[in-house]
Amino acid sequence: MDREIKIGDCIRIELDGQIMELNIIDVLQKDMAYNAITASSPLAQVVLGMQRGETVEFKSPSGLKCCRILEIIS
Repeated sequence: MDREIKIGDCIRIELDGQIMELNIIDVLQKDMAYNAITASSPLAQVVLGMQRGETVEFKSPSGLKCCRILEIIS
């Protein structure tokens, strides 16, 4: 069984047909890493606790989005 996504992980996702790598960081971190999202962001809120291969739709400020977890890198 795959492990669940947690704060501090780097993940590879497909978001609206585009593949990207993101680091999920704690909201208290002062330095935003490249390609980082905070744990309080709409995307992080839906992927935290998910596993590789899962897909979810969520509401973002720009509208409804579809996200698929391709890999938990670290």
